[in-house]
Amino acid sequence: MGPVIQKQDTVMRQCVTPEEGILIALRYLATGCTFTSLSFYFARGECTISRIIEETTQLMWGTLKEAYMPVPSIEEWKNIAGRYLELWNLPNCLGAMDGKHIRIENFPNSGSTNFNYKGYQSVILLGCCDADGLLKVVLKAETAMGDDGSTEKDLIFPVHRVCLMMIQEMSSHFILLLIMPFP
Repeated sequence: MGPVIQKQDTVMRQCVTPEEGILIALRYLATGCTFTSLSFYFARGECTISRIIEETTQLMWGTLKEAYMPVPSIEEWKNIAGRYLELWNLPNCLGAMDGKHIRIENFPNSGSTNFNYKGYQSVILLGCCDADGLLKVVLKAETAMGDDGSTEKDLIFPVHRVCLMMIQEMSSHFILLLIMPFP
C-alpha cells in the first residue's frame, strides 16, 4: 500500500510517510480517538489527519477486502445453505441478516437524510452471517429516493455484485432470514 499512499515532498514541506499514514489510520480505528487528539499526538493538522484517515482506510479496504472478506461463490452459498439445514433444520437458507445504525456527523447539505428514529444521524450497515454466525457479507443500506426527490425511509439493497450474483445465479428457492423491521 505504501507506493499508492506515497506523496511527493516539496520545498515547503515534507509529506506524510506511508508508514505514518497507516499508523494514524490504525490508531484511529483501534482507539476511536478524535481528530483533535490525533493531531496533537502526531503533530499534524486536523484537516491533514482527516484526509489521511479517509484515504488510508479506503485504500486498506480496497486492498484487503478480497483477502479477508471475499464475496462467497455460488458453491460457498450452497455450502452455507447445507450447513443451515444441518445445524438449524432450515432448508435453502443463505444467511441471517441484521442491520446496525452507525452514528455519524451530519454530512454537509444532507438535511435529515441520515436522521433516524433514535434521534441522531446514522448510516445503516447490513451484515449477513452463515449458520455458524460468521460474517460473510457487509452492505451499506441506502435510502430510496422518490420521484419528487423526497427520501423514503425504506431501506433498499444497493446494486451490489453480491446481490446481483444471488439473483442471477441462485434459484428463487433460497431465502435470507431477516429481522422484523424489514418489509
